[in-house]
Amino acid sequence: MLFKMDEADEEWGPIKENRICFIGRNLDKEYITEEIMACVVRDDEPLRFKLGDKVECQTADGWQKGKVVGFWGEGNPYRVTLD
Repeated sequence: MLFKMDEADEEWGPIKENRICFIGRNLDKEYITEEIMACVVRDDEPLRFKLGDKVECQTADGWQKGKVVGFWGEGNPYRVTLD
């Protein structure tokens, strides 16, 4: 079973592609698809953090403190300015 999602992105090109490959026999495709789709965050669902909230973000340099300054930029639920 191959599960794939595509997303257009102006900065990096027309398509970002995520794939998950399950190898096995007699896999329940419907069940796996439902469970994966239940994990997807949609832009019409309420988010945990509000505008102005202090947060910590994991970056390449470790955890850094910052503040939520916007929502849903470039497919990401939060836009954060680091301290």
